[in-house]
Amino acid sequence: MKVNLIKWSLLALTVAVCLTGFMAETNHENKSISFASSKPHLSKKRQKLMRSVLVPNNFSGTATVFRNGKVIASYAGGYANNSKKTSNRASTMYEIDSIQKMVTATLIMKEVQDHKIKLTDHLSKFYPDVQGSNSITIRQMLDMTSGLSMNGPVGPTTLKTDAQIIKSDIYRAKFTSSMHGKWNYQPVNYNLMAGILEKVSGHSYRKLVNNEIIKPLRLKHTAFAYQLPKNKQSAAGYNTQKEHTSMNTYNSPAGNNLAFEHDELGTGQLFMSTRDLYTVASSILQGKIISKENVNRLFQPGSTSTYGGGYYISKAMNASNGAGYGFESTLRISPDGQRAVILLSNYQIKNMQIKNLANQINPMVF
Repeated sequence: MKVNLIKWSLLALTVAVCLTGFMAETNHENKSISFASSKPHLSKKRQKLMRSVLVPNNFSGTATVFRNGKVIASYAGGYANNSKKTSNRASTMYEIDSIQKMVTATLIMKEVQDHKIKLTDHLSKFYPDVQGSNSITIRQMLDMTSGLSMNGPVGPTTLKTDAQIIKSDIYRAKFTSSMHGKWNYQPVNYNLMAGILEKVSGHSYRKLVNNEIIKPLRLKHTAFAYQLPKNKQSAAGYNTQKEHTSMNTYNSPAGNNLAFEHDELGTGQLFMSTRDLYTVASSILQGKIISKENVNRLFQPGSTSTYGGGYYISKAMNASNGAGYGFESTLRISPDGQRAVILLSNYQIKNMQIKNLANQINPMVF
């Protein structure tokens, strides 16, 4: 009996060790990352303040405030799709436009961390046909101080591959020596960096985002504009020339342009919910995608504009904004990734009033 007991004990121990090894291997393969829960901790006072700002301005979209990784205020209003009369909700996905640049910047820094590129590398190493490429560094492209500019939107007007989009950008990009080292917000910088990412990694930009961001963070409400899932709610974009949203109209739908959705290669292709956007931004800042040391290297002001790596940077917060295709968005997040104000709207209005709305909500956490 004693011998059998010993045998069964050894067998149980062997199974336990095997299962532990299997689970460790599985977790390694999935590259999953654990992060703080974002369970709501709402209060009537915070909700009242949120509504007092957004309701009178007929805000169409989703707004969420985070503190210590938890939702402390949330609001969703207006229609995600006016023709179907479906309302916006907490999980609705919106195009985040230029906020995506901080994702592209992080992927660039990941390649720096892996010793595949350097911030001091010149653009000519990858695209020698670009005007002024011998003088332009990757760091300058991250900070929008490259001296590059482009008339009109990035990419061609017809549906093309990533390589063809970059080729079009190279042909149209202009270098102004007097602007080299000076800040000038030009999306072409980030499109070209998306091309650099594809060159050094051997993967498409879309695959890199999926493998390095979406899968590890287990995002459920994030997708590319040209691959929106039918089983998740994504908002349609609407335009107005007024300085506040007109909830009873929605009479100028932006529509979809497949070519443009592909053209915004590293600058504005992603749809996200507010919760997924917070997960991405906070995880990056907390060193879960790249090391904390490289987070600090990446997100620092590159000029008097304070822009660096996709953010406008101050001691209190990192801020990023986006607008286009009937959407506008704003993200304000503390440098430690713990506090954030996020507003995503599917009603693009004059002069990006969404930033003013966020300024009124900021005192909740900043």
